[in-house]
Amino acid sequence: MGIRDNNDIVSIRFNDLIMPYLVDLKSNFTQYHITEIENLNSNYSLILFKWIMMKFNQGQLHPEIPMDELREITDTKEEYQTRFSDFDKYVLKTATPSQC
Repeated sequence: MGIRDNNDIVSIRFNDLIMPYLVDLKSNFTQYHITEIENLNSNYSLILFKWIMMKFNQGQLHPEIPMDELREITDTKEEYQTRFSDFDKYVLKTATPSQC
């Protein structure tokens, strides 16, 4: 890495040994078009969409998720503990389109 004398440009050079890892980064991430998510109406919708797409890209056409993991990814481990109907109403129902 180098900085020019006038301090307005930083020059970075990657070692050839790291290049295969940088080039292969794309295969370790899930990509989707903005048009696929623009109509999602809640944070939970986006979270579940990302999880479903990740599983789909891993070859899982009908993924299942343990309830603890679902609560973890939706950041609701402490909420809606006493009644599943509340979790269903405030998390699951807001995350899924009415057509489902």
